[in-house]
Amino acid sequence: NGNFVLGKDSGKRQIFVKMRLECAVGKDDRELYFKGAQLRYNSPFEFKTDKYSAQVKIAKMYESMPSPLKEKWLSLQVKFSGIIPEVANVITEGDVEKDPTGKITGRLKAIISSRSSDVLILKKGKFITLAHPFQKDVVVLLDLFCVEKDGILYFKNYPVKMGNAVTFTTDLYSISGMIVGVENK
Repeated sequence: NGNFVLGKDSGKRQIFVKMRLECAVGKDDRELYFKGAQLRYNSPFEFKTDKYSAQVKIAKMYESMPSPLKEKWLSLQVKFSGIIPEVANVITEGDVEKDPTGKITGRLKAIISSRSSDVLILKKGKFITLAHPFQKDVVVLLDLFCVEKDGILYFKNYPVKMGNAVTFTTDLYSISGMIVGVENK
């Protein structure tokens, strides 16, 4: 009837982001391909992660290439505390973590110790340490593929330093622990 209605779809948003994509270079060094599709100004493509999927249009492409990041393997001693028995029983030497492309980024080299977690209780005014009936503390040697930025090594964008947390994820389990030792390879 000639009436107009304005509205917003709260489920859809338009945001501008800067992205660095790992692309293949075409024949004339000016063509870029992401997952087989050529990237051009205002060309649409789909960008997927494990959490979301988005339709993307390129608003600007930058010519300068950033300096390549230094990558290296690092051996870490990691303590996983309070692990439930079902998970502790499936942790084995040789377990691997892979990135979304299937590249191995972590390997469980050795299990140093696996024992019951300690529980601290107060009995007659004194602290007593007892073994937890279920949970375990597992100390392992992990080889992780790290990236060096400004002299600091990172694994999954978190700095690799003693006392910091690290998460090791395989196809079967995911556990978080604290770095208790670092050794360069």
